[in-house]
Amino acid sequence: VVNRGSTSLAHMPYNQTTCLPTPDEDDIALAQQWKVPGFQAIPAANLRIADSYKEMLERGRPVIIGVRFNHSEWLNQRGPGVYTLGPQSVGDYAKIGHAMVIVGYDDNKVAANGEKGAFRIMNSWGPGWADGGYIWASYSAMTTLIQEAYVFKDILPPMIPRDGVLAPALAMTPVNIATPIQQKPAPAPATQTTPAQ
Repeated sequence: VVNRGSTSLAHMPYNQTTCLPTPDEDDIALAQQWKVPGFQAIPAANLRIADSYKEMLERGRPVIIGVRFNHSEWLNQRGPGVYTLGPQSVGDYAKIGHAMVIVGYDDNKVAANGEKGAFRIMNSWGPGWADGGYIWASYSAMTTLIQEAYVFKDILPPMIPRDGVLAPALAMTPVNIATPIQQKPAPAPATQTTPAQ
């Protein structure tokens, strides 16, 4: 994405049976419009701390993660529930490496086992997987499974929905995507009354 850029999932949707077709010249030219200026790693000491990811999200930066997980367990996820670790989630069962993106979080999301707080994860397995291509996963599950994490450097253009998939919006000038500060509403203007004569 730094050297070649990327297209949107709407332009080149995921096909679970093959990684083909390969990009053609038009796809490569389109991807050049969406290069990123660079990336930086979340320090290894912070990988097991949920607040490390939440802080990046609050700064408007989705977090690209590399996980080691039980592939069949994840492949079979369905619905809007919160994923938590089970007896076959780690260790010898977690043999597959995979990349996904943390796009949000909810401190009040509660899993069936009572764990509170979850990350919203975007996967590349298409809208038929889990909850429309996304999954809620508990903080403790993700901070256990994540092996590496990265954020893009500098300012990125805002994301807009396009064909049901989030894709970069063309921006003519850099856009500040820092967390907006909530402003107090302006006080209503005082009304003056004149004494009755």
